[in-house]
Amino acid sequence: MVAAGLLLACSPEEAETSREVADAGKSAVKVASVDGTGSVFGNYLAGRFAENEADLGFAANMMERVLEENPSDKEILRRAFVLNLGAGNGKRAAELGERLLKLGSTVTSASLLLAGRDLKAGKLDAALKRADELVDNGLSRFSKPLARAWILTAKKQYDEALKALEPLAAEKGFAAMHGMHAGLIEELAGRMDAAEQRYRKLIEDPKEASARIIRVLASALQRNGKKAEAEQVIRSKLDVNEESLVLTDDLERLKKGQKLERVVSTPTEGLAEGLFNLASALPRDRAENIVLLYARIALELEPKFDLAQLLVGDVMISRERFKEAVEAYRKIKPDSAYGWSARLRIADSLYEMKKLDEAFALLETMAGERKDRIDALVNLGNYMRYKERFKESVTAYDRAFERLGEPGSTIRAASRWSVRASGTAPRRISCRRCNTSRSSPTC
Repeated sequence: MVAAGLLLACSPEEAETSREVADAGKSAVKVASVDGTGSVFGNYLAGRFAENEADLGFAANMMERVLEENPSDKEILRRAFVLNLGAGNGKRAAELGERLLKLGSTVTSASLLLAGRDLKAGKLDAALKRADELVDNGLSRFSKPLARAWILTAKKQYDEALKALEPLAAEKGFAAMHGMHAGLIEELAGRMDAAEQRYRKLIEDPKEASARIIRVLASALQRNGKKAEAEQVIRSKLDVNEESLVLTDDLERLKKGQKLERVVSTPTEGLAEGLFNLASALPRDRAENIVLLYARIALELEPKFDLAQLLVGDVMISRERFKEAVEAYRKIKPDSAYGWSARLRIADSLYEMKKLDEAFALLETMAGERKDRIDALVNLGNYMRYKERFKESVTAYDRAFERLGEPGSTIRAASRWSVRASGTAPRRISCRRCNTSRSSPTC
């Protein structure tokens, strides 16, 4: 909570990011026709309305039309950049970000996007220069050390990279993030023992450690030839979080002798991980715009970053942009460690879009694929119940109970829904995310 508060401590750029529509409104927007499509003022208002409706693609298009008539207006340019990046138009956002920086703006997200693209392209000196030019306040206090550290790692200057990362350790609430990234850098330097030592400090109590760091350590232990210990680390976490599908699957892979995936295997992936970590630390209700921007930058760096895709989809669901949410989730392959969670969220979104047949069919397919899990059936029962199709709802719950083997048990599912039942009819259905009964499967 303290870390989240610090992250929101009014950086000039990030604070403006959340209110840029208002800032842009102070600009002297020229009223004129644009190729017969309407006045610039009309396009501006249309863009603002579209943004309020979370239709970022259309909003970006409208703001670009305004920008054509006001090419030097930094606030309009900033708005166009933010909207394009939020909509996932990374290439266009990079072009606008370059223009912004040349006009003297200190937009952290633009600098990070461009530094990341330079890093990915192997232009390491240019990337480091951009990172060095980041301001030292607001969110940049956290993103700058991460960017510099991973760019220096790409230059194989590992000790300098660890030194660049040190400011994170001094920030209250960021010791875990510092420790994990320092360990990841040690791994890329080939110092496996040092990396393992850093990870161990973060899981003195596995029950309190994040699933992410558990996965990082388990993977490192396996590659160090310590398979049994890797299994024990995962089991310790599953004792208190038995519903973690990702950790459960990792444990199964270990038992079968299959390699666990590395969280970070390149400096580019390291920077993407860092930006995702920052986005995840922010309170969604107060900083959703920034969360989306950082998740989008992470995906620009690593398009197959499934956790970042999940985050983008979740932001879209919270904005009730269910079609865009489905598009984000469908970029995650079903066989991914996060594929199951993504498909459950797709079903949620289809339900909200009133595409009930598609939602039901997807859940039925999933229930048939994983007979060791009950979450797809529980969700199916929930959907039927909300539509007052009670007989079908009871049938779905009964099928879930059969998999449990014990009537009256508490059904706990990775989809976050729980049902406590006696016999065949559910007595209480509640969402564990908000701890209240709901009439819809989406909080």
